[in-house]
Amino acid sequence: ARVTLVHRGVAVKETVKYWVKPDLENRLAEGSIAARFGARVVRFSSGGVEIEAAGGRATLPADAAYVLIGYRPATSLLERAGVRVDPESAVPRFDPATGETDVPGLYVAGTVRAGRETQRIFIENSRDHGEQVVAHLAARLRRSAVPV
Repeated sequence: ARVTLVHRGVAVKETVKYWVKPDLENRLAEGSIAARFGARVVRFSSGGVEIEAAGGRATLPADAAYVLIGYRPATSLLERAGVRVDPESAVPRFDPATGETDVPGLYVAGTVRAGRETQRIFIENSRDHGEQVVAHLAARLRRSAVPV
């Protein structure tokens, strides 16, 4: 299969996940993946994908296209619950040691802790989030337990 990456930016962003970026850049450098940077998709047709860049329009032949438009975390549930969320980064306010948000008893774990800063938290470095939450809840329960 021949692959062409069409990207509005001038290069692969620094925020691309650390294990993807070098591989992608190597494939681009060796030519096994073509790239059209500074371009945008105008339309899809049976003849391919029409793109537009500074040099004008072109149609790239294509049997298939994957539309990857980015990632925006859904924060509306947290906001409705009263958690303060930074409007720029979409990072909720929480204690990094416990995962508890600024709403007592409401916790965040996993990538939601990073908001739009997707290069910060992923599966490999968030495996302990569940343990943090459980440890904090257990300590809270022990403190509130009434001896029998």
